[in-house]
Amino acid sequence: MLFRSVQPEMVRSLVSHVTSSNSEPAWRGYLYTTVIVVAAVLQSILSSSSAKRALLIGMRMRAAISNAIFRKALLISNAGRRESMGEIVNLMAVDVQKLADMMPMLISSLGSPFQVVICGWFLYNTLGASILAGLGVLLLLIPTNALVAVYARRYQAAQMSLKDRRIKLTSEVLSGIKVLKLYAWEPSYLAQIESIRAQEMILLRKSVLLYSRSEEHTSELQSHHDL
Repeated sequence: MLFRSVQPEMVRSLVSHVTSSNSEPAWRGYLYTTVIVVAAVLQSILSSSSAKRALLIGMRMRAAISNAIFRKALLISNAGRRESMGEIVNLMAVDVQKLADMMPMLISSLGSPFQVVICGWFLYNTLGASILAGLGVLLLLIPTNALVAVYARRYQAAQMSLKDRRIKLTSEVLSGIKVLKLYAWEPSYLAQIESIRAQEMILLRKSVLLYSRSEEHTSELQSHHDL
């Protein structure tokens, strides 16, 4: 974050040095250029190292939680396993992966307040009070993003519930396939599974439309701000 903030300031100093009418020493231009290159290299190295560590932490967390879920699944009875098979599969396949993906975003979000302050200070020194318009646009986006997050969470919770039902029903079909074949119950169970899947697809479409509308609203606000 520090090296990322240094580069714009050095570029501004370099442009000022090149366009200045005063005879400034040439070594300052070389110094600014060297600082820009070194800062870019160090930023790339440190960012890659931070991303690698975050991914390793996420992978270890995913492995530890998956191991705990698997051990717990081995201890429950067969009846309980049949009742909670969908939840177990979702925990190991979906929720654990979300926890692993959360680590890079969590680590990057720790430095976001400092980055906002530093970038705001640089912008204020460059543009003056006109940055308040951009700040107003960002403040207008906060309620919209909060509303999108609330509805997205509801859709996701409903989708996970439907996925639990579908996986549980599929497990029952696979475990009792002989009985289903004997009594010709395949069309009935297939219709139930397809019905649950259709409800999942409806929720997925709603989530996609919600995110696309949010992106469209953000683009509209940015275009009005540019005008």
